[in-house]
Amino acid sequence: MFGKTRFASVALALVLSAPAIAADTPGVTPTEIKIGGVFPFSGPASSIGLVGKGVLAYVQLINDRGGINNRKINYIAMDDAYSPPKAVEHIRKLVDSDEVAFIFSQLGTPGNTAAAKYLHSKGVPTIALVSGSSKFTNVQEFPRTTTGLVSYDVEGQNLRQIPVKGGADRKIRDPLPERRSRKRLRQCVPHLHEERFRQAGGDGCLRSHGADGGFAGR
Repeated sequence: MFGKTRFASVALALVLSAPAIAADTPGVTPTEIKIGGVFPFSGPASSIGLVGKGVLAYVQLINDRGGINNRKINYIAMDDAYSPPKAVEHIRKLVDSDEVAFIFSQLGTPGNTAAAKYLHSKGVPTIALVSGSSKFTNVQEFPRTTTGLVSYDVEGQNLRQIPVKGGADRKIRDPLPERRSRKRLRQCVPHLHEERFRQAGGDGCLRSHGADGGFAGR
């Protein structure tokens, strides 16, 4: 969670310090840059809404230090409760009523997907969205979008290259075919929640379902 917040903060600083933001851009005045964001501050995914609170705190820090290029940041963060219809409703308000310069760090694959077409039609960029879905790296479908996270596909590829404790030639790999993984891996869940995974037989459970080994360590 801290990593996501830190990355979003650094990305925001880089974007706002760039000279490409013109004074005649919607949401930009000689003294202010107005930006929008949508996060699940409430609802079933409220725990990851902490990313939004982290961005808000960093914006306050920037403003307390005088802003960027003599402009203060007016960051308007909305709560969609991880609901795509609410996300679209908030995005429309941010663009049409608040007239933000761009959307920054909107969180969640469903909400970003639902709002993408509208934002593109309005010519409003979405910068450093918080989703690991690889779909947002497709420039043809999302030409005004940049991602703030490495995609889950890339993370998975890298994870499979990590040596597993017990042998340098053993790697973490997909334990099961995709269609059967959830059903079979549930048999190992009791072990996964034990403090001592290996002593409880968790490695053996995963191996019995096709994995080379368990976790590489803490």
